[in-house]
Amino acid sequence: PINSTVSQAKNSMVEVTLGQTTYDLQSNYGCVGNRVKLWDDNTISVVWTIGNDAPGFSDRGTGYNYYDGSAWGAPSGARIESYRTGWPNVSGTSSSGEFVVNHGTNPTNLISRSTKGTGTWTEAALGTTTVTWPRMVAGGANGNSIHVIGNENAGSFYVLYSRSLDGGATWVDENIVLPGEDVDFFEGSVDAYDIDSRGDVVAIVIGGFSEDLTLWKSLDNGATW
Repeated sequence: PINSTVSQAKNSMVEVTLGQTTYDLQSNYGCVGNRVKLWDDNTISVVWTIGNDAPGFSDRGTGYNYYDGSAWGAPSGARIESYRTGWPNVSGTSSSGEFVVNHGTNPTNLISRSTKGTGTWTEAALGTTTVTWPRMVAGGANGNSIHVIGNENAGSFYVLYSRSLDGGATWVDENIVLPGEDVDFFEGSVDAYDIDSRGDVVAIVIGGFSEDLTLWKSLDNGATW
């Protein structure tokens, strides 16, 4: 028999204000970075570009909030770092702590703390050179590796890759050109790429409206591609 009754389930979504910003350019190319980190214990870290001092936005930086498993923190209108940045990414592991990397000035910014959701942020440079609109994930078999990509925004405009095996203290690879990129591509996309990892498997994808979609994959934590 034909069932003439259609049952429609309805779900109610509850919105929570995490913070506020007047600066609303969250991406330069429509590909938003890694703004949400869901931790293994179901807590959540969230970042966004924040700025309320129009029109120059000298206060631009990283907006941040944390869900502790039962409630979000108080909405914030202030950045977490002491200098002007933008377009942050958040990641981390239980063993390495919490990391934020963002588009800054000479060089790229790396902000970290040993315990997610609480404590003072440590501000440091990511290596010695600069990439813009970066993306970042943390992983590796021991959870202490950080993988970062970003556009050099100069010269050939390649998307460059950096890798740390000790939570950002040192960098074994710093802003290297991905294999074949300098042969097969005239430039890398600007803010149109992403990176993810699971253990020692790392994947990078790059593409755009008028560019091929290309995938690089590593099975050894970024040592080879």
